[in-house]
Amino acid sequence: MKLLSKTEQHLAFDLNALETQLLSFTLAAYPMAHEPWSVPPASREKTNRRPAAPSPDPELLSVTLGEMKEAYRSRLEAFLSGPGLQQQPDGGSRLVLPLQDVDWFMQVVNELRVASWYRLDCPEQHQESAIEKHPDRLHDLLRMDFSGMVLDGILRALDSADE
Repeated sequence: MKLLSKTEQHLAFDLNALETQLLSFTLAAYPMAHEPWSVPPASREKTNRRPAAPSPDPELLSVTLGEMKEAYRSRLEAFLSGPGLQQQPDGGSRLVLPLQDVDWFMQVVNELRVASWYRLDCPEQHQESAIEKHPDRLHDLLRMDFSGMVLDGILRALDSADE
């Protein structure tokens, strides 16, 4: 994922054919989870118990998150079918992110990264052990790592000097 340009209006990235396939694979999974998240059993053992805080209404939270994710999914589909992802003849693509969409796009990609991490039972550093425990979850590891790469590329682009 190579930064092509950074202007006051947008960030533009060049993606090779493999990155284009991985981006499509990753974004196609959005939204990954409709149900409220809970702490996986492996992580519960490591945390210190705190007094329970009053919890929000789970039904209201679920409905609100569902509506937000549906709006984000629709926005993502429109973005990808519009000028946001431009296919190139070599199988690669150009990702053009208007600056007003960067936060939203990063939120979507990060949600996919975290959901994939969660589905792998929240591995800390040794992701190989996650695959040993869940060999059928290789796609989650791939999605988690690629999402991290996309987020890193966007953050580096935002930190770079304006062109």
